[in-house]
Amino acid sequence: MIQAWDFRPGSNFVIEMQKALQSSGRLIAVLSPEYLAARYPQPEWAAVFAADPEGAQRRLVPVMVRFCEPDGLLGQVVQIRIHDLDDTAARQRLLDGVRTGRAKPLGPPAFPGVAASAGTADGVSVRPSVGLA
Repeated sequence: MIQAWDFRPGSNFVIEMQKALQSSGRLIAVLSPEYLAARYPQPEWAAVFAADPEGAQRRLVPVMVRFCEPDGLLGQVVQIRIHDLDDTAARQRLLDGVRTGRAKPLGPPAFPGVAASAGTADGVSVRPSVGLA
């Protein structure tokens, strides 16, 4: 459900949001400085967080599209970071991030002492408070 497409003029925003949250398997929080400063996203993601506080069902999936630093409870949820990627790489990182199961890489990790790229093999930040790419 996308607000711009699915919430039609004359409808009640709060009721439409409630229906969307109840009928959706996941809430993708599109993280940006504007998202974090807005009034309504916090209650939306907080409702989903409350329904799955341990993240066992992965109902709340934060996707960082512009660099920002979420704090509090939202800052502790593992994020998919696509803010510095082109369309193709961002699409692949998103698909990899929502895939179920382990994200074990196909090959071995780099030998210690060898310069490795920042972040993880699948682009999912496991320490959301650190600015990994």
